[in-house]
Amino acid sequence: MKWHNGRHIIAFIVLIAGIVIFVDEVRQFPFGDFDAWAIWNLRARALFRGAFVDAFPRAASHADYPFLLPLLVSSGWRFVGHETQTVPIIIAGFFTFGTGVVLYATLTLLRIWQAHLMLILLLGTPAFIHIGAKQLADVPLGFFNLLAVAALVIYLRHKKEMWLVGAGVATGFALWMKNEGALFAIAVALAFLPVLRHPRRIRLFLSGALPFVIALLIFKLTLAPPNDLVAGQGAATIDRITDLPRYATIIRAFFRDLRWYLAATILTMLFIHVRQPLRLWGWHRPVMMTTLLILAGYFVVFVTTPQPLQWHLDTAFNRLIMHFWPLTVFWLGLMLCPDELNLKYDHPSRSEALTNNGNHP
Repeated sequence: MKWHNGRHIIAFIVLIAGIVIFVDEVRQFPFGDFDAWAIWNLRARALFRGAFVDAFPRAASHADYPFLLPLLVSSGWRFVGHETQTVPIIIAGFFTFGTGVVLYATLTLLRIWQAHLMLILLLGTPAFIHIGAKQLADVPLGFFNLLAVAALVIYLRHKKEMWLVGAGVATGFALWMKNEGALFAIAVALAFLPVLRHPRRIRLFLSGALPFVIALLIFKLTLAPPNDLVAGQGAATIDRITDLPRYATIIRAFFRDLRWYLAATILTMLFIHVRQPLRLWGWHRPVMMTTLLILAGYFVVFVTTPQPLQWHLDTAFNRLIMHFWPLTVFWLGLMLCPDELNLKYDHPSRSEALTNNGNHP
């Protein structure tokens, strides 16, 4: 018990250290990155001042983005009664450290006692707190991505159907955070197909996600202008797809921005292998597949982007990593799951078993 308490103390110390770094970052840059005030907080100001339509001017940068983050900021301003930079800073802190809390709590719930090491890996990532403090939407999207996958994994462990609904809700929030949430929704649906293929499971997952999907479609079809990456496709798309040097440029940029994460992943896997046999393809494989599908999706985006390729890679990819790095750390933690807790995809819940037998729960 004392060792268990010691691990919680270590996790708490890591969390406090991360908060100190975060506070120092926002003290130096209280308005965050350029996109924070040019996109998210500017749109929040329009919402706060009652100019809903003006929050989505067609000339604005990324005016087609969903507005969950601006809505959260404007709601915070309404709560305190005035515009203050403290609100977006608090929201940024919530998502940054909330990601760590979800990671640690889920692994602990799964009886993975090295959860504190995974928390150290996440919060010790140089770019994670730095980008989180910039008040952008990338770390919040990573938060909802992790929350959805964690709910699906907990469903695998406990077979309580409310976790499927929760996973759907978290996926819906991811859809409303950024356009990239759509890529995550596709990736998690494909990766967890063995979990979701039962009709009842699909209904439960969709019951959480569908309201968000419908609302997003209404927004895209009525208020949002065309997405620049989609509108820029045409005859030149074939030229971009068949341009082999383009692929080399993307691979070099990926390696440049991912090399720290690759090194951290390999070292962590070696640590795990010292403690127990390494199971790369265990029951946790949908988490790994979700990450790989997201990464593959971004590769396709850069291949087909109508924007100047090097500029797009230099300004975007280091932030996009935050969408799947928490999932990668979660996957590494799941490899430490005790053998007796390894799970089978198709083990039915009680209600599903009753349904399969011709009864209804």
